[in-house]
Amino acid sequence: MSNLLMRFPEGKSKALTLSYDDGVEQDKRLVSLMAEHGIKGTFNINSGL
Repeated sequence: MSNLLMRFPEGKSKALTLSYDDGVEQDKRLVSLMAEHGIKGTFNINSGL
């Protein structure tokens, strides 16, 4: 078996994932803070609200 190195973009070896539910009003501030620091995340929006 060959040596296989799994890497994330830019050669990074670790990742942090963030996920938020419900899409509350306060998420707008969180999105701004994350964007300011170059952090990505997943927001699950409830289309019924």
